[in-house]
Amino acid sequence: GKWIVSGSEDGKVVLWDLQTREIVQVLEGHKDTVLGIATHPTENIVASSAMEKDLTIRLWFDTETPSNGGVKT
Repeated sequence: GKWIVSGSEDGKVVLWDLQTREIVQVLEGHKDTVLGIATHPTENIVASSAMEKDLTIRLWFDTETPSNGGVKT
């Protein structure tokens, strides 16, 4: 399916199903508002960045595809 990824004021990254408009997964790890989101064009990787209290960039990998299960930061 097709997904949309958004950042939120509570420091979370949210993956949405475009067809059903339901939340697929919530990624937690930032300590401030998530302002920047970017996706890799061919791999299941999301980059997110947060504001002043955090000042980090996180890479979220889909580890479920080959074998592990879950999303890893």
